Amino acid sequence: MININKSIVFSLILLILLTVSAVSAEENITDFTTEGNLLKVDSSNDNFNDLNNEINGSLNELKLTHDYVYDEGNDINFTDGINVSKSNFLLDGNGYSIDGNGKARIFNIIGNNVTLKNLIIKNALNGAVSFVQPNAEYYLDNVTIQNSSSKYASGGIELNATNLVVNNSKFISNTGTKSSDIFFNEKCNVIVLNSTFEGGIESKWSHIYFSGGALIVDSSTFANSRSSYANAIYGEDGRVTVRNTKFRNLTVLNSAGAIGVKYAVNLTVEDCEFTNITSGKDGGVIFADIDQGYVTITNSKFHGCFAAFGSAVMQLRAELNIINSTFEDNIAMYDGGVLWTSYADVSIENSTFKRNNVVKEDLEIGGVLYFDKGDILIKGSTFIDNHGSNKGDAVFTYDSKLTLQNNTFKDNGNALYSVFSTQDIAEDNKFNNDLVSVNNTFYATIVVNDGIELTLINNTPYKFDTLPDKFNLKDYGLVGPVRDQGNMGACWTFATSGALESALLKATGKLYNFSQDNIQNTMLQYSIYGVDGILEGAQQSTGVGYLVNWYGPYPTDLDRYDELGKVSTHINMANESIHVQDVVFFPARQNATDNYIFKKALMDYGAFLVAIYAGENSKYYNETSAARYYNGTKGINHAVTLVGWDDNYPASNFLNPPSGDGAWIIKNSWGTEWGDEGYFYLSYYDTSFNTQNPQQYPYYAAYLFNNTVPYNKNYQADAGQLNNFVDQYKYFSNTYTALEDDLIAAVGTYFDSEGVDYEFDIYVNGVLKHTQNGVSPFAGYHTIKLTQYIPISANDTFKVVFKNSSLPFESNSRHHHKENVSFGSVDGVNWEDLAKDNVTAILKVYTIPMESVIIQAEDIVMYYKNGTRFEVKLFDSQGNPFANENITLSINGVSYNRTTDENGSASIAINLNPGNYTCSVSYIGRENYTNSTVENTITVLSTIRGNDLVKIFRNESQYYATFLDGQGNPLAEGTNVTFNINGVFYTRQVNGSEGKAKLNINLEAGKYVITAYHPFNNQTHSNNITVLSRVIDNDDLVKYYRNGSQYVVTILGADGKVVGAGENVTFNINGVMYTRQTNESGQAKLNINLGPGNYTITAMYNDCRVSNNIEVLPVLFAEDLVKKYGISDQFKALLVDGQGNPFPNQNITFNINGVFYQRTTNDEGYAALNIRLGSPNDSYIITSSFNGTNISNKITIVD
Repeated sequence: MININKSIVFSLILLILLTVSAVSAEENITDFTTEGNLLKVDSSNDNFNDLNNEINGSLNELKLTHDYVYDEGNDINFTDGINVSKSNFLLDGNGYSIDGNGKARIFNIIGNNVTLKNLIIKNALNGAVSFVQPNAEYYLDNVTIQNSSSKYASGGIELNATNLVVNNSKFISNTGTKSSDIFFNEKCNVIVLNSTFEGGIESKWSHIYFSGGALIVDSSTFANSRSSYANAIYGEDGRVTVRNTKFRNLTVLNSAGAIGVKYAVNLTVEDCEFTNITSGKDGGVIFADIDQGYVTITNSKFHGCFAAFGSAVMQLRAELNIINSTFEDNIAMYDGGVLWTSYADVSIENSTFKRNNVVKEDLEIGGVLYFDKGDILIKGSTFIDNHGSNKGDAVFTYDSKLTLQNNTFKDNGNALYSVFSTQDIAEDNKFNNDLVSVNNTFYATIVVNDGIELTLINNTPYKFDTLPDKFNLKDYGLVGPVRDQGNMGACWTFATSGALESALLKATGKLYNFSQDNIQNTMLQYSIYGVDGILEGAQQSTGVGYLVNWYGPYPTDLDRYDELGKVSTHINMANESIHVQDVVFFPARQNATDNYIFKKALMDYGAFLVAIYAGENSKYYNETSAARYYNGTKGINHAVTLVGWDDNYPASNFLNPPSGDGAWIIKNSWGTEWGDEGYFYLSYYDTSFNTQNPQQYPYYAAYLFNNTVPYNKNYQADAGQLNNFVDQYKYFSNTYTALEDDLIAAVGTYFDSEGVDYEFDIYVNGVLKHTQNGVSPFAGYHTIKLTQYIPISANDTFKVVFKNSSLPFESNSRHHHKENVSFGSVDGVNWEDLAKDNVTAILKVYTIPMESVIIQAEDIVMYYKNGTRFEVKLFDSQGNPFANENITLSINGVSYNRTTDENGSASIAINLNPGNYTCSVSYIGRENYTNSTVENTITVLSTIRGNDLVKIFRNESQYYATFLDGQGNPLAEGTNVTFNINGVFYTRQVNGSEGKAKLNINLEAGKYVITAYHPFNNQTHSNNITVLSRVIDNDDLVKYYRNGSQYVVTILGADGKVVGAGENVTFNINGVMYTRQTNESGQAKLNINLGPGNYTITAMYNDCRVSNNIEVLPVLFAEDLVKKYGISDQFKALLVDGQGNPFPNQNITFNINGVFYQRTTNDEGYAALNIRLGSPNDSYIITSSFNGTNISNKITIVD
């Protein structure tokens, strides 16, 4: 009955959790405690032997009453754990602990329907509990497992093809090679409820690790732990549901900060929170590399998470769905500040993205949401203040189809930046001021890189007249260390780097440690430089393509190995990578003993990659002798590094002895604990190893280092790898645009065999510049050095037309082939654009910097016309004088041409006026030499020194000038010098030892230019002389007749200061002199009582005089009057006051023929006189007078 009940319970839990959130664990775990079946134990027993006896002596329940500790003296038979074979059994720990003492596992549970409850398990070795009964059901309720470890799988629990419910339990500081806490396989179902997982000791993998099966985690916590990969959950194939769970403070060194899944997985994340999750590489929280299934994230929050790529989620392939979720304050180092997907179809609905960023904002492309090669739908979501690369902030797409509906973007900079993508952007999207940039392209095949300069020493510590029976590069120190590819199909990258390391050890004597991660990730389809269809495993040509494309290799320190992640940044660092220029291909063996070419290659070039079938080790691999022989028909599936051979290796050492002795010596990439310290023997007769089998590679390759030309640019139209050769085209051509001034130094291409005649032409801007022919030295990739370097300038168009026996092409890279770049032709006349078939010819062009020219010139400081010359020396890059070369010197806007002499020297006399000048020296490069320009400063010092002079009229200040010779020494005393002021010349002599000459300045107040003339070199030097008047503040005066205005001047003394009172000042008006004295303010004033009119006034003080105009305005105005005889009329005069305003109530006197009349001005200033005079045609003069001023007018009487 118990077994049936618990099976029903487990099924119900699984069903409920797969549909809705789980309820309390107490409602799902049956309590099997019955008083009748309870065995009471003696508290005196405390070791594993005692516990084993108590379990075996119990019925269906055991309740502990004390702790148990593994005792090495008594418990030696329990190092692999206490076997619990009972079924329908409950072990209630009653809060007590079982301690493995770091020496033993705790339990192997073999029975069915077993429950562990209220128990503490600690310090277990090789796992705490193993549940091994297939199709059984097990339960943990309120169990703590802590400080336990395993070098095999899990430090906590291991399951095999069975079922487990974990409730209200704790897993603390456990560690294992696979998982820290729970490990299970494909036939298991595991449910975790209300439990806590915490770290402490770093593990390689996750708290929970599964390979198939189903996992449900509900209402649990993963916190404060570190690992190398997928800290919380990792699984391959199966179903995972995570609900109501919190993930906090998790850190992984490599990829998948919290959850990692691979292959065929359905992952559902609901109502979860992820806070402060950090991944050193890919997928800050979730990393999904799935070819089938989906990832669905609903109602979840991601905050403060970090990764190199995809701080929240990285997904490769399959489907990603995000609904009602929030992503805030997440950061990626390179790309995908929140999401990074490739070959995945993505749907995002009603989600929020705020303040997410990418650190490397200077990257050319990328964004906070990075989508590559997928169908993307974003609907009803909000993007605020997200920032990515300089060409993408919120959303970036590459090779994708994007649909945007009803989204809001604000303060992102770029809302959308798309490359090679299509867009369906609905009108209901709100972009505010964010930018949208679509239909962009990105062509980045050309590599600009200065590689490591190799010193070749031909490190060959062996010499044989004939091939020896046995040879191993390892014996001569020509093989790098064995490495471990781990849980990744990256064998080809390890074999490639192993071959490269060996070739460089042989060529340079130096061991390099290259990044396998960069080799792999650059060439996978998830890289825009990669190959479509390469997911992990690749071909021999893939590694070759990576190298000859100059994508690397780079040191592993720049991109450490990651056996889960698949994305790396594109490194391009000067003097960090090695340029591979030549790769030798080997044909397939004809039979098992056709080994001469491979053996000779090992001795000549070093190790190289080969491929074998590596499956079914139990049938074909002898672990004792580390020997493998496969005689089936299966194709290759594993790349290794061939390092030697042994013709006499016994056939009997193989599990199934082949028909003859002999074996290859091979370095594997499964670590040093496998095989013979990582090496093994492969029979010559192994049918998977490079024979004429259509399933095999057509070639293997070794790397040849005999070209040390320091190429700086690799112009190429291809990316990815060599796909094949096509015999249809005998001619092929690639066209490039020069990035900088350089020299074309070599071209590179593949040859399908040795001894192929080739010929090529190089055109620059449509002009044939070079033709060269030769014979291919080997099959493979070959860099052909030009017999003559060809100069190119920035933006030049250059083309190589190559004739070969066949055209090597690339057709399946992620790179978009640009039209009008790569062409093929049958006859060299009619050409076809290969890009139209998504193909490009592999024809590379290598440049070197033009040989530099060194212009050597010094700044000069000289005195005017002292004979100094500006000298220039021209050298080549080795410091040799460069003779008979034309240079141009540009000084002060004038250019002068000079030719260098046999010493590389040229010069020019400097006859410039004093001042500072920039001299530009230019050399226009010819042949292999660069243009070069330098600038220098020429300072010409004056041999006359004088300063501007400002002086008070007739004071003691005088003008002095200092005269120097061409070396800056003062001219001798008594030397005559000349001064010119306003065309008047004065000769004076140098006085004293300082070269000074003086000219007294007795000029009237004003501004003058004085020019000094040097007596020997004809230099002139001018200064300004300003003579200040002693009479200042004098202004022209305009005043009304006899108002209070005065003419005022201020008087200065010889020191330029205002004089005091009592100084006499003379004023002259129309020859009438007036003397006035200054007041305490130095002012002298003159009242002006003149009649209306214009006057000139001159003020004089100590022979200094100034003049001004005085205008006295009238105050009395009237007009002539014409009146009719017999009719009374008025003559009117207008009077104004001293300010020009009407002056009322003033008496004006009118005089007609000696008769005087007085009249008073009205309010408008007018005074009127009635006129009744005379007879017709009479005329009279009327004079109007006021306060001494008079005006006269005429009165005329008419009929």
